[in-house]
Amino acid sequence: MMNAANEVLVSAFRAGAVGLPGITDVVERVLSEHEGVEDPSLEDVEAVERWARERAHELSVL
Repeated sequence: MMNAANEVLVSAFRAGAVGLPGITDVVERVLSEHEGVEDPSLEDVEAVERWARERAHELSVL
């Protein structure tokens, strides 16, 4: 999840959409917003990765 959000933010940074501090701020927020899943399945992991990417993108365009 952290890596997925970070990838989105690094791309946004390289495009000039967010500053360097914005990367860590948004990744931290994405992590804090997620409620863990006990004993996740592969589908759960994939869903969390998609959610993290979408949420990071939403927060980076505010």
